[in-house]
Amino acid sequence: MSAMRVFQEVQAYYRNPVNLNHTQRVTRLYRQSLRVLESWAVNREIFNTKATELRARFNEHKNISADSG
Repeated sequence: MSAMRVFQEVQAYYRNPVNLNHTQRVTRLYRQSLRVLESWAVNREIFNTKATELRARFNEHKNISADSG
């Protein structure tokens, strides 16, 4: 099998996520958001402030149904 074919198969595997329910998708989005915030924040105080704001935004939209988008 050629290297290009192997690359395409691996790429297809990672581009096609497992079927996740809405709660799992939101949880992953929240965790990814925290990781990005952690890589961006200069110190822990900034991280804590922004993480609190992020959590508030998620809580603000927690009653929106999954099929409303």
